[in-house]
Amino acid sequence: MTDDKMEDIHLGDDSDDENTEAVTSADTGETKKVDADASKTVGTEETTEETHEPETAKNPEPKDECASGKDSDDKAAKDKKPETPDSSSEAPQLHKTSTSIPPKGATSTVNDITFYTVGEAKNCDTLIVVLTNYLGFQSNNNLLCADSIHETTGLPVVLIDSTGNNPAMHVMRLKGDEELPHLPPPQTKPKSQSGPSFLGKFKSWFAGSVSGFFDDMWLAAHSYEKTIGIVQSSIEQVYQVYTPGQIIVVGYGFGARYVLPLLKRSSLFNPHEEDDEDSSPWEVRDKANAEDHILSGVAVNPSLTTLDDFKHVHKPLLFIYSDDNEMLPRTTVEQGFRLIPGKDAERKAISQNPPLPHGFAIPGDYSEDVVGNNPQEVFEMIDKWVKAQLTKE
Repeated sequence: MTDDKMEDIHLGDDSDDENTEAVTSADTGETKKVDADASKTVGTEETTEETHEPETAKNPEPKDECASGKDSDDKAAKDKKPETPDSSSEAPQLHKTSTSIPPKGATSTVNDITFYTVGEAKNCDTLIVVLTNYLGFQSNNNLLCADSIHETTGLPVVLIDSTGNNPAMHVMRLKGDEELPHLPPPQTKPKSQSGPSFLGKFKSWFAGSVSGFFDDMWLAAHSYEKTIGIVQSSIEQVYQVYTPGQIIVVGYGFGARYVLPLLKRSSLFNPHEEDDEDSSPWEVRDKANAEDHILSGVAVNPSLTTLDDFKHVHKPLLFIYSDDNEMLPRTTVEQGFRLIPGKDAERKAISQNPPLPHGFAIPGDYSEDVVGNNPQEVFEMIDKWVKAQLTKE
């Protein structure tokens, strides 16, 4: 893998690489905090979600907000304690403003595998398969993200649940936490000053993973081996239902990690080519599967990614990630790209001051004050990549 194939795009004013392309971002500067009233309004919006989340339909808290008199004022004051400037600065709240918007596609279940489809997928030439983040189908924003990819690319999209219908959000709610998990706050210091303190804060935050993105028990139930099995069987089922000519895989966050192994060399590889895989080409030549129809992949800010994951990549890959993201250190990306055996891989880094939170690319998960137009920028990167891949054919 040569460095000239690794293009970084920095959005923001603090790009420190002379060879990178500077793209103006509206997000630089100070991040606004979500006030207490807005945060509580978000809580009430959750009760109006469609039947994807029946267990969240009860939320008695709005009555306390509307109460009048001294007693209610005292209670409201107590309720607002966690929303003081000191505590609200602990993390940017997940905004969830778009959760009330109905998705445009349809959800289907075949052989116990649930997927969401938008667009005319049956017998299409090219199908985009999107792997969800750790919130799965319980986040309406994930369905709306699939809608946006369909609208941007003009191609049919199928969303599959990377969590196997067991999202981390469900674990958090079982523990009585009504707020979605979130990362530590973006830092306002320059990169040179904020790095160590941000890393230290992240490590102490991650150690208490019960209140972070991932719960220890949830992680045990979503090991690499279990999750890749879920993803592979889901893609196989989608292929059997829609029989597309080819597939482009796009993954976000937790699901993005599994884009990389899906880009392994086809089981129909040329037997005269050198290959370090154990499978015999003569045994699998007549056993083409859905993964053989995967043309290329896009990984958006993967989490839990290891260097070994990059060794699987033989097909074209677009790797989009946020700089200053301690869940995906830049060194891991740089070292990983050197291990990619394929010759067609690009990486694009999105930079902003303060740094973007993990999960910035799903519209609606964070307010525009925190992530700006970056989710839309990601859609445009995906669209440009997809069109370039189809032009090669």
